Amino acid sequence: MGYTVKKINGELAEYAFDFGGVIALRNFTARTNGNRLIIQSAENANFTILDALVNEVEIDGIVYDDVTAAQEALQRLVFNPNPPVIVSTSQLEKIQKAIDHYEEYNELSNGIEISGTVYNTTEGALRALKDMLQEALDKGGGKGLVSGDAFNVESDSSYLYSIPEDCYLYGVLVKDAASVKVGSVSNGANYGGYDGNPGGVLELGFLKAEEVYITSTVSTEITPILYMNRPLTGGVLGSGGGSVNWMAIEERPDFFPPTAHTHNWGEIEQKPESFPPDTHTHSYNDLTDRPELGGGRVVIAGKVGYNPRRVIKRFAGNFSVVPYPQHSSWKDHHKIVHNLGHTDYVVTGSGLGGDNGRHIKLNCFYMAANYCYVATADDNTANSSDFVFQITAFE
Repeated sequence: MGYTVKKINGELAEYAFDFGGVIALRNFTARTNGNRLIIQSAENANFTILDALVNEVEIDGIVYDDVTAAQEALQRLVFNPNPPVIVSTSQLEKIQKAIDHYEEYNELSNGIEISGTVYNTTEGALRALKDMLQEALDKGGGKGLVSGDAFNVESDSSYLYSIPEDCYLYGVLVKDAASVKVGSVSNGANYGGYDGNPGGVLELGFLKAEEVYITSTVSTEITPILYMNRPLTGGVLGSGGGSVNWMAIEERPDFFPPTAHTHNWGEIEQKPESFPPDTHTHSYNDLTDRPELGGGRVVIAGKVGYNPRRVIKRFAGNFSVVPYPQHSSWKDHHKIVHNLGHTDYVVTGSGLGGDNGRHIKLNCFYMAANYCYVATADDNTANSSDFVFQITAFE
């Protein structure tokens, strides 16, 4: 069997599935193309982890013949309408730490203001803060609020706080009753201030900066609340809005190589109906089952002109014509260069009529391995004439 897709058991079943032994998050979707099943990212159609024939895929122990039924079963395994969000254990602990600060105070005599609303009970303030954190988490789509490491700000002094890379400073949690301000390092501008009861939150509205100054009228502990502006990584799966970026998954495979397999010709889509050959030629020697003419075969044939001396046409093979070397000015004697490499051949041909219109013969009066001499003449004297000839080789 080529591919296996199945559900996993336990608390992760809602968020992940088993694809060939690899745990994958349920943020994929299943679709079909003809008789093929395809698993692709629910957000990026260009990212595909499966493209195979329906009978090559085992879905929860079943191999389907019907591609529609297979697609429905596959969709139930790979898709979750509430896409999972990855948050690390340490980040969850930091969020809880921010909430736990409120549990130190059993009574809120003057109330706490959170997002413009004053809460007079610890229970109400905790619920409001949890709702605020969840809203930010949902808004981030996989990004979330986390608390940074707490630090102490001494009375009437400034503390230089460096905001972690790829984070916004959402606000600060003030442990003691104090007047706290957050200001710009570059120009001294005041980003926001808090003057109230213990456990109050100074909201800054997703402040983006490298560093800020934090001042307080009394010594107090400050816990920064950060908004992650990047995909979170880690091993704890949680539920919520948004989706998980593929690059945020640790130890992910580099590729999903298909198992060795074959396809029937009839299963291949968009194949050409025919395979016409490109225009081309073959030499005579490359041909098989070629006819043999009287024990030999024609290897050179052509038509030659005498004035000017030239090859008019090549009917077979390759050759050239040059003047007869002993009398280069004669128009009735010619040297034919054929490069056969042997003398097992005969030359035949005929003149095409001289300037007096008489019948002209073609005579070969010398044969060498790579050339021969021919002349055109009537019965009595030499005559200049165009001629045709052929060389039959015996090999």
